[in-house]
Amino acid sequence: MNKKTVAEMMLIPLFVTIFVATSNVMLVKADSSSQLPVFRLLAIEQMFNNHRMRSAQILIQELLQYPNWNNITGVSYIHLLSLYDYSEVDPDLRPFWKGTLSDKIVKNEIINFLGNASPGEIAILYFCGHSRTSIRPPPLHSEFMGISPSDLRNWLNSTIPQAYLTLILDTCYSGYWLDFSPKSTVLAACGREQAAWGGDIGIFTHGLVQGFFRTDDSNDDGWISAKEVFRYAKNFTEPIVTWDEQNPESYYGAVQGDLPLIQRGITKPFPTWDVTISSMLANPLQVEPESPVTVNLIVGNQGVKYANCEVNIYANSSTISTQQIELLPGETENITFVWFPMNVYGPYVLSSMVSICPGEMNRSNNICCGPKVMVILKADINSDGKVRIDDLLVAAEAFGSYLGHVRWNPAADLTRDAQIRVDDMLAIALDFGKTF
Repeated sequence: MNKKTVAEMMLIPLFVTIFVATSNVMLVKADSSSQLPVFRLLAIEQMFNNHRMRSAQILIQELLQYPNWNNITGVSYIHLLSLYDYSEVDPDLRPFWKGTLSDKIVKNEIINFLGNASPGEIAILYFCGHSRTSIRPPPLHSEFMGISPSDLRNWLNSTIPQAYLTLILDTCYSGYWLDFSPKSTVLAACGREQAAWGGDIGIFTHGLVQGFFRTDDSNDDGWISAKEVFRYAKNFTEPIVTWDEQNPESYYGAVQGDLPLIQRGITKPFPTWDVTISSMLANPLQVEPESPVTVNLIVGNQGVKYANCEVNIYANSSTISTQQIELLPGETENITFVWFPMNVYGPYVLSSMVSICPGEMNRSNNICCGPKVMVILKADINSDGKVRIDDLLVAAEAFGSYLGHVRWNPAADLTRDAQIRVDDMLAIALDFGKTF
């Protein structure tokens, strides 16, 4: 943060009303039977100039006013890291306090708290404070707290693919983080070469807090999304910072920014995402090694929200294809993939899985068990998994025949030339003794 007094920056008073019912202060642990969306926040506040900030505390206080964050219509997990110790934070926030700020604690919280986010969770990493980096030449400070994008990706390597991760960075040069992850949502307080301003609370964070209850619910779904609140925060921030440029920037890698953050009431439920794989077929079901198998899937969006999904196709436990698709509500898409089995004989059970959308409740139809494909020995005429004398005898019985002949046996036509000749017998000899 750059040096400005609180009085110079806080041109609009902050209205924060703490509304936390005692029974809802403690975190509710989600279980497999939970039908509520899950929200996970790691909120970190650091320094502005030479005094400690309260941005994360103020953000948490605001969030706790909303039913999805105070465990009425959602399950919330909130951790606070601050330069204030346990006795200095508001009593209502002490259940969330996890320690004073240090590099070790931050890394531990990112790995063991955010890193535990499950598929479909909405996970938020919020940071307000200074940036620092060793990048040269200027601009400096593209890394907050000395954490590089590669470090954060490594620490969240299990969370990034499965949860819906949002970075809210009220820090100088935070525009560097817009390309953090293709699936992530990023709300940055400023551009790559700009400073972020603040006092007890960052101006951008102030805009977010104001936006939760003031911005328009543009799609009238009862929820304020990342895109909706960012629009308000950007319009709030830019006119205040008249002594310098501060232009908040955003990136919406997840569901086009339509990621619900707070629920304004309890009359409208969490928006429905429901993607499904309705069928999975393969042809042929018996094939020689490295020969093509055509796999067809039908993926549909049965929810009311746009979905961008990842579809994985497996043979036994190995991934054989990954496809990215986008689906509007009610839309279906046919996916066709050609698979070339390796030279390993035996049965392959095909299956597929489409990624879980934010808060998706019906997850049973995200997985589809497909057909079994047999990768066979070419000369295994009787399909018993072995090339032996009985295969040779079958071919010998059909020897000299051709398509339409009384002794014609298509299984013995290994060269696929519509006649049984010496070259078919030679093919059996080459595989003789092989098994799988």
